[in-house]
Amino acid sequence: MGIYQGQAVAIKRLICQDKNARNEIKIIKTLLKLKHKNLLKTLGICLDNRKTNIVYSTIVMEYCRNGNLRTQIDAAKRITKFFFIRWIKEIADAMLYLHDCNIVHRDLKPEKLVIYKLFKKFAIELEASAAMSYCGTFAYMAPEIIAGQLCSTKVDVWSFGVLFWEILTQSRPYAGVISGRIFMATDKNTFYLRPPQECPEQIAAMINECLLNDPHDRPSFSDEVNYIDDTQWALLRLEQSNLSDTSQDMTTLSAS
Repeated sequence: MGIYQGQAVAIKRLICQDKNARNEIKIIKTLLKLKHKNLLKTLGICLDNRKTNIVYSTIVMEYCRNGNLRTQIDAAKRITKFFFIRWIKEIADAMLYLHDCNIVHRDLKPEKLVIYKLFKKFAIELEASAAMSYCGTFAYMAPEIIAGQLCSTKVDVWSFGVLFWEILTQSRPYAGVISGRIFMATDKNTFYLRPPQECPEQIAAMINECLLNDPHDRPSFSDEVNYIDDTQWALLRLEQSNLSDTSQDMTTLSAS
């Protein structure tokens, strides 16, 4: 954390080999151009390549001091339907913008969703290529990433499906399952996240379609934004009762 032009900012320092510097600079410059209400702003960059074969890049970003989605999910207080609908829509809108800019996030998870104090608005945190490559937490990683295959925008759709389930149930995906088992099971498509029984059919379908094993079968974020707009009435039908009480058996190991 530091001060830039009189405001508190987050400061990140990345190190990359000189051979990767050109690509690193290209990505950072792209981050500077992004403008969306639900993306953290990249305010400036500084490059230092005085040492042979090593390039240091310092990135100055907007700073949010109000926590992230992880703190909200883990809180004892239930997430209201109002914020549930708003957050799902904001995440989908921001991801659609990124994909329209030919950017794949690859690490979409609660820790990357920071909260503005005013109205608890979300902003997605972006990083340069050092973090936006083979990365992420197994619980949010699409099968094709785990398998080491080429990635498309559909890896973010998978992560969005996990996030959708997690906000809905206010429970951690694959809770109690060790990372290695998640890795192997996701690669073989033997784990899936089951929406709660109280969930309206339209919402369950949205989650299930995001978590289809074949990336070609998953919807795009354009589809998701339109679907959320069309089914807000179904979202409003969600029971205000504690859905997490019914989520104990929603991480299922299918027969294999």
